[in-house]
Amino acid sequence: MHSHAVCLNPDWVDALFNLGNAAKEFGDNELAIQSFERAIALRPDFAQAYLNLGLTLLLMGRLREGWRNYEWRFACGQPSPRSFQQPRWDGTAAPSKTLLVYAEQGFGDILMFSRYLTLAKRLSHMQLVFECPIAMRSILQSIDEVDQFVSPGEALPQFDFQVPLLSLPYVCQTEFHSIPSGASSLSSSYLSPNHELVEKWKPRFASKKKLKVGIAWQGDPTYRWDHLRSVPLKLFEPLGNLPNIELVSLQKGRGSEQLSDVVSSFPIEDLGETLDVANGAFTDTAAIMTHLDLVISTDTAIVHLAGALGVPTWLMLPSVPHWVWWLDRTDSPWYPSTRLFRQTAAGKWGPVIESMTEALSDSIANHAPMVRGRR
Repeated sequence: MHSHAVCLNPDWVDALFNLGNAAKEFGDNELAIQSFERAIALRPDFAQAYLNLGLTLLLMGRLREGWRNYEWRFACGQPSPRSFQQPRWDGTAAPSKTLLVYAEQGFGDILMFSRYLTLAKRLSHMQLVFECPIAMRSILQSIDEVDQFVSPGEALPQFDFQVPLLSLPYVCQTEFHSIPSGASSLSSSYLSPNHELVEKWKPRFASKKKLKVGIAWQGDPTYRWDHLRSVPLKLFEPLGNLPNIELVSLQKGRGSEQLSDVVSSFPIEDLGETLDVANGAFTDTAAIMTHLDLVISTDTAIVHLAGALGVPTWLMLPSVPHWVWWLDRTDSPWYPSTRLFRQTAAGKWGPVIESMTEALSDSIANHAPMVRGRR
């Protein structure tokens, strides 16, 4: 329909934009880029076209162009722009000054891009203040380079420069080889669990008789594309029935009600709703992950937490993934401890589960490492 409209009127901006969106959804990224670029040429202030172009370029691994266009997200209200008198940091050093980095978007984004706080500190030579949701402060405390944490609603200290967290890849001119704590780094982990909580959970996972695999299957249902990433728990049955495997639920909130639906089909340990309540978001979960052999999840914050901790992780991806996972790869330059399992047909999770079940069986039989991706 959109291509027909463009054929009838090649300069119809809205039709070009819609064609770009449809092409991206169906995996024709070259057509998507051409359509967005043509729409921008005809309407140079078309913010949403710039943003969607940026997301498509990032998905294809064209990072420098992608980061630049991704900056249009504020003009689209994704998220709403912040207003400061202080200038935006451009990556230059300013000793004796203070830099405010403020979080944006979801918990998964904060976990993923908090790796840049260390790099921002090193490049800026400034005191570093990080504004993030109060629930996240405990899990992020292990980032030593942050001099002060604040949360929305609290008074900000004096600062000289500011920058949003997800703009740091653009400011730092990130390419594949320069991802902080990525595949080319000396250490791929950049968060650490609370040691007291690690010891607290240790007795529950002391037995080594079975391979302990943590799973999560449901994302935030308010997320626009959640229907593409979340899966029914019952699909994990082939994994749950493997010999010498003990599944552990890492699911919190929505999705946990499915545990009662599978109790007669395969065993899975439920750690309860008190998880991460007393000490802040992800704190218990991070400690528990240190006692697991593997984490398997759909594209939720659980994957970013496991990757940030350097825990072996298998990620289930839809046929058109979020841009941070790029295309075709079975490894992740963001998280060297993560292996990617992708849908080959839209909406079909069965083959993904089959592939993981076979890979897990092989790993156990051959005493092979859990992470074995390729470019």
